[in-house]
Amino acid sequence: MVRNTGSSYMVRMSDGSEIPCRVKGNFRIKGIRTTSPVAVGDIVTVQKAADDADYITAIAPRRNYIIRRASNLSKESHILASNLDCAALVVSLRDPFTPTTFIDRFLATAEAYAVPAILILNKEDIWDYDDRELADGMQYLYESIGYKTFRVSAATGEGLGPLKEFLKGKTTLMAGNSGVGKSSLINRLCGGKKVKVEDRPGVTLTKQWVPTSLGLDLMDMPGVLWPKFDDPRTGENLAMTGAIKDDILDTEQLAATLCARLMTVAPDKFCARYKLERDTLSDKNPHELLEAVAKKRGFLLSGGVIDTERAAAIVLDEFRG
Repeated sequence: MVRNTGSSYMVRMSDGSEIPCRVKGNFRIKGIRTTSPVAVGDIVTVQKAADDADYITAIAPRRNYIIRRASNLSKESHILASNLDCAALVVSLRDPFTPTTFIDRFLATAEAYAVPAILILNKEDIWDYDDRELADGMQYLYESIGYKTFRVSAATGEGLGPLKEFLKGKTTLMAGNSGVGKSSLINRLCGGKKVKVEDRPGVTLTKQWVPTSLGLDLMDMPGVLWPKFDDPRTGENLAMTGAIKDDILDTEQLAATLCARLMTVAPDKFCARYKLERDTLSDKNPHELLEAVAKKRGFLLSGGVIDTERAAAIVLDEFRG
C-alpha cells in the first residue's frame, strides 16, 4: 500500500499500476488495535468484490513498523509505516526549532519497534555561529549513542551526497515536525519535484511512498503539528473549533477524532445528527465512524470509493456552527 488518506487506500500492483482500494469495516489485524488497519508499506492481497470495487483482504506479516499512540483513544495506536529499513528524522535548529524531547521520543519509538533510525539536521545554509555550535553538540550526543547524524541543506544541496549514498537500497520513512523541510529534502534526493512544497508548514497532508529511480524508496508523511503543546489534545481542541487553519491540518484525521469524541460524550446526538444506528457503531474506530457518516450522506467517488475528505469537511463545518 503506497498512499493513505483516511479510509482510501492506493495500492501499487506488481505490474507498477496503482488502484484505489477499500477495506471492509470488520477488517482487523490480530493482536494490534489501531486507528486504521492498513499502513503505508504493507504488502497486501487485493480482490475484486461483487460490487466491482477492489478490496484489501489480507496483509502479509510485517517485518517491522513504527507506531505512535493515538491521542483520541488510549487503547488504540496509529501505525505510521511498516516494513522499513530506516526511519530518518528530519530536524531543524531554527524556523522551526526541533526540541530534543521530540527527537528523543521518536528515537525511543523506533528503537522499541526495531526500526533503525538516523537524524538529518536540515537548513544548514541558514545557521549562524551559535547554530553550528549547537549542531556540533547534537551530532556528538546522538552519534555517541549510536545514531548516525547528517548535516544538510535541502535548499542548496549541501551535504546530500553522503546522505544519498547511505539511503541507497533502503526503504526509508522521512519524518519530522511540521516545517522542517522533509518534502524539500525528498525532492532534492530524488532530483525532481516529486512532492508538493510551499513556504509554510503542514503542506504534506497524506502519507505516501515517493517513487525514485535512484535505488532508494522514500516515504513522506505529514509533519507533526502543535510541537509546543504538552498535551496533544490541546492542539486538537483548538483545531476542532477552527482556531488553527485547516490548510495546515490533516482534516480527515481531525474529523475522525472528533467523531470518536462525539460518540463518547454525546452518542445519541451524534447518531441523530447523521441518522446513524447507535448499536452498529460500538466497535468502530474513528476512521470507520467518519466512513459511516460519508456513506449515510452518499459521499462516493468514482468506483464506489468513500469520499471521507468531503465527510470530514461537513463534520468539522457543522461542529463549528
